Amino acid sequence: MINNIISKKNLIYIFAIFLGIVEKISQVLLFAVPFKAVSIVSRGEIDNLVSIPLSYLNININTSKDQFISLSIVFFMLVIQLSFTRFLKSKVIKNIKIRKFLNMPFEKKKINKKKFDENLLKIEEFINIRTLLIYSFILLLFLFYYDYQITIIIISSCILNYLLTKKFKSIDNANKKKIY
Repeated sequence: MINNIISKKNLIYIFAIFLGIVEKISQVLLFAVPFKAVSIVSRGEIDNLVSIPLSYLNININTSKDQFISLSIVFFMLVIQLSFTRFLKSKVIKNIKIRKFLNMPFEKKKINKKKFDENLLKIEEFINIRTLLIYSFILLLFLFYYDYQITIIIISSCILNYLLTKKFKSIDNANKKKIY
């Protein structure tokens, strides 16, 4: 089973999904790092969350100004990393589409452009859905580690939302059939 998942054909999809997850996590960090920097400056004390990881790199943090500067550097590195990740992800998805285009059977007839575009759009949807599912699962794991009660509430609300949406869609489809 694992050989089927990690086959050469699927490896590029796995890489695109991985890049999507890295992009999502970077976006969250880009949101959180400035808040952490502001809170460090306002408190005026050295935070272990910043000083301990930097001590592994032999960077000594002595003042809150040093922490603010290091978090600013981390912020700019995250911006560069996010830009590079987006660029790389778009290139990988473009290569997947090109490969899909080259593998499509061509007939002597004219190709239906709408169907062709739909096929290429399905690739992006496939990658985005898997990325979002794995990213959400990672967030739920961290949230469960932080507070399991909040996690249970979120999961139960998601299940309830799914069931209600499914019920409303069935009611909507039944009403559409009655109108026609």
